[in-house]
Amino acid sequence: MATIANLQIDLSAKTARFSEGLQRAQQRVQQFSQRVQVDLQRVTQVGQRAALVFSGMAAGLTLVTKRAADYASTMDKVASQTGIAVEQMQELAFAANQSNADLASLESGLRAFVRRTAEAAAGNTSFLKGFERLGFTQEQVRAGLQDIDGFLMQVADRVAELGTTAEQSAVLMTIMGDAGRRLVPFMSQGARGIRELREQARELGLVMDEQAVRRLAAFNDRMSVLQERTAAARREMAVWFLPAVEAGVGLFEDLISAIQDTDPALRAHAVRWTVVVGAVLGAVGVLGVLGTAVSQAGALLNAFGRVLSLIFSPMVIYAAIAIGAIALFRTAWENDWLGIRTTATEAWENYIKPIWEALGVVWEWAIDIAGTAWDWLTETTWAEKVEDIKGWLTAGWKWLVDTAGSAWDWLVNTTWTEKIEDVRGWLKSAWEWTINLLGDAWAWIEEHLPWLATTIETLAGWLGEAWNWTLEK
Repeated sequence: MATIANLQIDLSAKTARFSEGLQRAQQRVQQFSQRVQVDLQRVTQVGQRAALVFSGMAAGLTLVTKRAADYASTMDKVASQTGIAVEQMQELAFAANQSNADLASLESGLRAFVRRTAEAAAGNTSFLKGFERLGFTQEQVRAGLQDIDGFLMQVADRVAELGTTAEQSAVLMTIMGDAGRRLVPFMSQGARGIRELREQARELGLVMDEQAVRRLAAFNDRMSVLQERTAAARREMAVWFLPAVEAGVGLFEDLISAIQDTDPALRAHAVRWTVVVGAVLGAVGVLGVLGTAVSQAGALLNAFGRVLSLIFSPMVIYAAIAIGAIALFRTAWENDWLGIRTTATEAWENYIKPIWEALGVVWEWAIDIAGTAWDWLTETTWAEKVEDIKGWLTAGWKWLVDTAGSAWDWLVNTTWTEKIEDVRGWLKSAWEWTINLLGDAWAWIEEHLPWLATTIETLAGWLGEAWNWTLEK
């Protein structure tokens, strides 16, 4: 039995250790899983941000590439049309842009310049007159066709030598077309000024080599072809769905034909029923409008009733009476009705003013006391303050003890009958004092201010009548 018990204890201990180890393993697995989830979330966030960055970069690169391809295609096209090298064309474009001339004007002017130079070299007198005005002969113009760029610089030097801008504009319009007047600032610099701008373009790295321009132009051509193919694919898809669209169109055509071929009698019935239904719906609509109008009228009547209730409420009536009383008092004061102003002036001089002066004396006494207290706070030591406070507390405590002792004696040493008689006596004395004071005040008002007593009695009568009327209504 002991051996079995020992085995059970040993098995229980080993099972407990195994469970603890298993729990620790589960915790580690959970922690590892949490770390993996956090890492995956971070990787996902980084991936999303990277995707956004790469998408933006791709869009930006696409846009930059498209613009570069358009620019290269333009340069290549103008160069092929004028015979000017691609690199030289880029230099001329920068120089024109820096001289308040846009690329479109330069393109148009160069095409016209090449064409009219060839016409003048062939003997066209209309264009040859423009070159002769600059001092070129027909042979020199013919030689200039071999190097258009160099001949353009020679023309710029001759244009710069002209006296006025009007002359420069007239000559350039003859040899470069309508764009010539917009290229006057560019050509009037002469060959030296234009070459300085062209060298600046190379120093700034604005000139691409011919191979890069050709590649970008070819890419632009591919994009144009792709756009054409896309448009063709859309048209092809339209052909795919054409039968379905044709069926739908045919259905609408049949419906329209059926409507047009409807029997006249059936049309008349349809019109009648439409009119009847419209009339019924209109009547319903009118009833709805009338109902709305009635409800709005009821709301207005309710609001009007509330306004009347507010106007005839006791608060408004009292306010109106008070305003009327104030206005009446002002008129009486200004006109000295019943001697109101004279009596008030006498009351001020004989009664109120002395009280006011007494209050002034009391105020000065309070200020003196406050000054004495301030001096006590600032000009005495803490030991002196403590002794003074002790004295005040001792006197106050003594008075409180005496008063409390008297009160305690009254509570303990008197019967309930005596207590009730004492309280009655106190209340009677207070009430008599109040009544006497009010009676004396009213007697004084009737004697010295009879108009005020009459006014108060009249107002009291009005207020009583208004209150009774309000209660009755």
